Amino acid sequence: MFKSARFKITVWYVIAIMMISLTFSFVIYRTIATDLNQRYINIENQIRSNVKNLEKIPPVLRVLLQNDLRTSKQRVYFMLIFANGSIFIISLLVGYFLAGRTLRPIEEMVEEQNRFISDASHELRTPLAVLKTSTEVALRDRKMSALEARQILEENLEDIISLEMLSEHLLHLSQYQKGRKVLEFEKVNIGESAERIHKKIQAVADKKKIDLELEVNDIYINADRISIEELILILMDNALKYTPREGRVTLSVISEGRNAVIKVSDSGEGINRQDIPHIFDRFYRADRSRSRSRMSGFGLGLPVARRIVELHHGSMNVSSIPGSGSTFTIRLLLA
Repeated sequence: MFKSARFKITVWYVIAIMMISLTFSFVIYRTIATDLNQRYINIENQIRSNVKNLEKIPPVLRVLLQNDLRTSKQRVYFMLIFANGSIFIISLLVGYFLAGRTLRPIEEMVEEQNRFISDASHELRTPLAVLKTSTEVALRDRKMSALEARQILEENLEDIISLEMLSEHLLHLSQYQKGRKVLEFEKVNIGESAERIHKKIQAVADKKKIDLELEVNDIYINADRISIEELILILMDNALKYTPREGRVTLSVISEGRNAVIKVSDSGEGINRQDIPHIFDRFYRADRSRSRSRMSGFGLGLPVARRIVELHHGSMNVSSIPGSGSTFTIRLLLA
C-alpha cells in the first residue's frame, strides 16, 4: 500500500516540478528568441543606414546572419531541453526520497496501530474465552448447587474486572501516545504525592505482609499531578505484584543536583538482563514472571509510565538482579 502511495506522490512531485520548469523554460526561450530577433533587426538597420547602395551588400551576409540567428535559437532550445531533462531526473530521485520521508511517520503510525489492535485482540481473547467456557459449563450442569453457582459468578466477576482494567490501560496508553491526554502543569510536591500513593496501596501490602517503606522529602517539580501520581502508582503496583509474601518494597523521593529522583525498589524475583530492554514494550511480560508467579497483568503499566516520564521530559532507568529485586529510578527537573 505504501509503496504504491510513494510512487504516486513521487509522480505528483515530478509533475508539479516539471510544470514549473517547463513554464519558466518557455518564458526564457521566448524572451531570448525575441531578444535575438530584435538584435538581428538592429544589425540589419545599421547596415542599411551605413550603406547607401543596398545592391552592394552581398546576399551571403544576410544568409550568414539568419543562420547565426537560427543557430543561437537552436542552442538555447537544446540547452533548455538538457536542463529540463536534468531537472526531471533530479526531481524523480528527490521526489522519491521526499515521498519516503513524508510517508515514513504515517507508515510507522499505521504499523503501530495494527500491532496495537493485534495485541489488544490477543489479550482480550483469553479472559473472554475463560468467561465463555465457565458460563457454558455452568449452563450445562443441571445439578449445580447455589454455592457452586456463586463461585462461578465470582470467577466471572474477576474476569470482568480484568477486562475493565485492560480497557482502562488501553485507553490511558492511547491517550498518552496520541497526545489526547491534556496535562495541566503546575508546581507539585511529589513528596506529598508519594505519601498519598503509599496510603492508597498500604492495604494491598498488608494483605501480602509486605514491608512497605517510605522515604520522602518536600520536593517540588513542574508537572501534571494526576499523571505523576499515576506514574508512582504503576511502579508501586508493579513492585507489589512481583514481590513475594513478607518481602519489602521501598518508595523514596530525594533531590540530586537539579533533579528530583523517584526510586521504587523491591525484593522480588528481579528481571533477567535480556528482558530489561523490552519491559517498556506494550503487552510485554517476562516469561519468568509469567511462568513462575502467574501474576495478573497485561504488560501495559510500564509503557504508560515511560510515556508519562517522556511527557515530563524526564528519564527512567532500571537496575535489577535476578532473585534479589529491581529498582526503577525516575529523574525529573526540579521546579
